[in-house]
Amino acid sequence: LDSLLDPPRQHTGRIWCGTICGHQVCLGPHWPCSVLMVALISVIGWEFTANVAAQMGAAQHCMGVLITACSLAAFLSCALASPGFAPAAGPASAPRCTRCQVPQTPDVMHCDFCDVCIAGWDHHCPWTSKCVGGGNLNQFYLFLGVNCCSLVYICVVTMYAPLPEITVSGG
Repeated sequence: LDSLLDPPRQHTGRIWCGTICGHQVCLGPHWPCSVLMVALISVIGWEFTANVAAQMGAAQHCMGVLITACSLAAFLSCALASPGFAPAAGPASAPRCTRCQVPQTPDVMHCDFCDVCIAGWDHHCPWTSKCVGGGNLNQFYLFLGVNCCSLVYICVVTMYAPLPEITVSGG
């Protein structure tokens, strides 16, 4: 794994930030929840694609693969993005965070889970393993939108899927 990691690696509060294969990634303290989320998206997508969509033809099969891939990509783009760390420099008149010592402008909030101040803080999300803030808010909304569309698609296709035939053997 170290050969895939490019220095520098740093911890910002309880969020690890580094570069993997040339891409900056940030992992928060709840990273096991992110692993669980990837597994859930993959298993649900696989089960739908293999057991429902495949029975309905090649187009639905391809759509099952596509929505699973899009759901995973949208989740990972949010879960691996920087939440938007508050800058260390700011207005001299702004109060300072008692934990981080960064200026607490109106859009900055300290997250006790991540132990860091986030600019544009929206909320802490254990599923993405860190805060949702100015750096990953658009990716978070994209993830929600893609997954809502995927859920509706899976429900509609499943409702119209043919039911398996049940045979009763006489004896």
